[in-house]
Amino acid sequence: ALVPENASAPKRTRVTMRPGAPPKIEHDYVPQEPQVEAVEPKIYLSHSEPSLIDGLQMRRGGFRRSVTISGVEYENGIWAQPSQDKGICRISFPLNGRYSRLRGVAGMSDDTNRFPVNDERNPAGVFRIHADGQLVWRSNKVVGAGSVEAVDLDITDVDTITLSCESNTYSYMARTAWGDLELVE
Repeated sequence: ALVPENASAPKRTRVTMRPGAPPKIEHDYVPQEPQVEAVEPKIYLSHSEPSLIDGLQMRRGGFRRSVTISGVEYENGIWAQPSQDKGICRISFPLNGRYSRLRGVAGMSDDTNRFPVNDERNPAGVFRIHADGQLVWRSNKVVGAGSVEAVDLDITDVDTITLSCESNTYSYMARTAWGDLELVE
């Protein structure tokens, strides 16, 4: 039998007996399956049921949707378009102290109108995150399609997280969104 490079591989032995002949012994080496580490599925905030939705434009399928920000598609996005011109929208989720970190991005979706960088018609907004009523993260003013800021927060022992977006433009132009906000246990 051929012996693989991995000589420590387990083997099966087969003995064949024939009358008047010595026993024939054969070894078959059993290939080992590669050890694959179990990967826990990611948990996204968008998979949770909100406890509060306020001032959010809810047309075209609600707040859960795929969004593209700065050329990156986020399958587990949260659409956060304020329903009022120059308005604020909020959405809260119960966490019940189960998670340690919140990671993702906040930004202006690529599907908004594109204007030159300093054009006043550019959509603009500010993103905020409150943990149990306390402000824990605030973006700079995000201006124009594809503008994005990273989020990476310690949320240990947080019971409720609230995402808010304040638009500095008309509602129909405010394409504010959160991309793949992952909850880490």
